[in-house]
Amino acid sequence: MRFVVVGSGKTAISVSKAIAAHESAELVGMIGDSRRETVQSSFLKQAEKLGVKAIAVKSLKQDPALSFLRELEPDYVISANNFMIFAQDALAIPKRATVNFHNGPLPAYGGVNPFCWALMNGETSYGITWHLVDLGIDTGDLLVQEVFDIDPEDTALTLMIKCIELAISSFRERVLPILVSGILNPYQKPDVAHTYFTGKDVPYGGVLPWWLDADALIRYGRAMGFAPLPNMFYRPLLKTTNGDQLYGARVEIGSSQPGAVPGTIIAADEQTITVATAGASLIVSELYKRAALKSEIPVNDHPIKVGDTLITET
Repeated sequence: MRFVVVGSGKTAISVSKAIAAHESAELVGMIGDSRRETVQSSFLKQAEKLGVKAIAVKSLKQDPALSFLRELEPDYVISANNFMIFAQDALAIPKRATVNFHNGPLPAYGGVNPFCWALMNGETSYGITWHLVDLGIDTGDLLVQEVFDIDPEDTALTLMIKCIELAISSFRERVLPILVSGILNPYQKPDVAHTYFTGKDVPYGGVLPWWLDADALIRYGRAMGFAPLPNMFYRPLLKTTNGDQLYGARVEIGSSQPGAVPGTIIAADEQTITVATAGASLIVSELYKRAALKSEIPVNDHPIKVGDTLITET
């Protein structure tokens, strides 16, 4: 069986290695995302080590991606940590199927940052899914799904790491043997509603939710927990009744402040703002002027001060 891997990072590298090591599989090509991959990247370097043809592209909807795939004549295309969309022309090329890894249990948690939403929703279990790719996004038939318990201390970062590790082991132990056998037996979960989160979906209207109860605040803090990696979810808005506003990239749960009025600023310096709640406090750091998750220098001076009051809506 001939395989092409599309993706980036640890998951795509490990999947490529597993295919290359399997006696009944042949890794014939690797495609990286040029928006995320460079010639010096680990994924494309791995292709060189494996002696496999590789390219980096901006899109899978046109050449050179389509001509590269047609030349290689794969039986399967494997999408792992891939953020490019497969159009019909690309899906028609592999002789058997295109298979994608999704870091959430489909169909309940599709889209971007599903582990953050699961933590905020108070889920006690989570999972990863290998599924067939169709013209929708995260809508194809399921191939393999692995479910595990969420630990009370799990954050967005630890849950994301667990998903990556489980994706790698499940591909090697379950997915690859199924694909090589040629007997896929894909299935659906018609009793579970399909939910899809876009990168533009943000909780609580994008505002820092200082009004939440204690349990919801803890869940929120865990969902925002990416440290030491950059925040990949969203920057909540802190806007005062005076009209001053900032966006925070880091949110941590602090100790309670008896007597403090929820929604008021109880501590503030150039880099950190602490907000009182009905239970614990919210410590917000890495402050920015804009909401967009992109390269930007944090502010080192701002007008928000102790005693200011935050609003509850934009």
